[in-house]
Amino acid sequence: MNQIATSQWNLPDKIEDLARFALIGREKMTAVRAEIRAIEKLGLAEEVRRQKLEEAQLISEAVLDAEVRIGTLTAALPKAAGGDRRSVDFKTDTAVDFEKPTKAQAIESIGFTPKQVERFETLARHPEVVEQAKAEARERDDIVSRAFVLQKVKAAKREAEATDRLAAIKAAGDSQAGEIIEGDLFDEIHRIGDSSVDLLFADPPYMILDERWDEYENVAGFMDFTKRWLDAVMPKVKPTGRAYISFSQNYQFDLYNLLRDNGFYGLDFGQVIIWNYRNNNKPSDRMMYRFAYEPVFYLYGKDAGPLNLPPESYGETQSNVWTIATPQSNFGEGKYHPAQKPLELLERIIMTGSKPGDLVFDPFGGSGTTAVAAKKLGRRHTLIEKDPEYCRIARGRLCGVE
Repeated sequence: MNQIATSQWNLPDKIEDLARFALIGREKMTAVRAEIRAIEKLGLAEEVRRQKLEEAQLISEAVLDAEVRIGTLTAALPKAAGGDRRSVDFKTDTAVDFEKPTKAQAIESIGFTPKQVERFETLARHPEVVEQAKAEARERDDIVSRAFVLQKVKAAKREAEATDRLAAIKAAGDSQAGEIIEGDLFDEIHRIGDSSVDLLFADPPYMILDERWDEYENVAGFMDFTKRWLDAVMPKVKPTGRAYISFSQNYQFDLYNLLRDNGFYGLDFGQVIIWNYRNNNKPSDRMMYRFAYEPVFYLYGKDAGPLNLPPESYGETQSNVWTIATPQSNFGEGKYHPAQKPLELLERIIMTGSKPGDLVFDPFGGSGTTAVAAKKLGRRHTLIEKDPEYCRIARGRLCGVE
């Protein structure tokens, strides 16, 4: 069995032998890892631990090479008996062996599941990532694993997809439909013209208030920050426009008082929309009821027309209580930001509060949900977001509207 440590340079050729090699190698890895744990627990000499670690590294790399080879071989197997019917020569090839096992039969015979073999084939398609993972594991004085390689493959795939999406956005001239401005709100707000916005949706960072408490110092400091961004943003709304401000339950009365004391910034105060997010499973502290809603303040311009409300048959959108699950519970909707609003919430706001071609502005853009909803509904959009990573995510999402 010691030969497995050096067999990575002389692997078997047959798939059955490779499978046996990989399975034995796994068993050997389990035993060596247990020995390393015992050495560490007993506090034996570092040299002993080092020798065992090097043995584990060699075995893990050899097993990984065997799995790559298995993936290469299974990927070439025909899915149907007799050969690969996708081949242009299949019908005329008189040498086709109709007794040749199918891919499924071959996989079953070597003792692996189709899912495992699928992972082997992923490894085989990315040999450069396998080698990179080996080198990185050794640099960290660690043992390489298939899971680590597959994680690196996924990361590389996501990066490639993001690059392709950004290229597609640029090629499609998406800037005509909207813009994502990377930078601090107070540095970039001058780029938005006064009385140019048809619909404002603001979701300030109150959800991470506790984390930023030293920055705000207290509630008064937080409300000073709130007034500062309201002073900067609210003049951008047209007299015919509307504003929606999502805020914390804990400070909703402070927000109302602030808006009122500033004449609602030239708009009329409409009402508070209750977003019932319904899936808060955090336990109560027994002195209070469980939090299950978030207020969205709705204001409208002096010259605004009626809302674009759907027929009564549409349901609760006619009312100001909306029951919509948060993104982590919405099947098919990704969660990109810790305070991300559900796409359906933004769709309702934009659908009822604006019309096609209108400009939607979000001063705290986050991962771009407002832009995705605006684009889906045929509105223009401008977002400001200071975190470069969220800007990248938002631009990527825009290339494939959810």
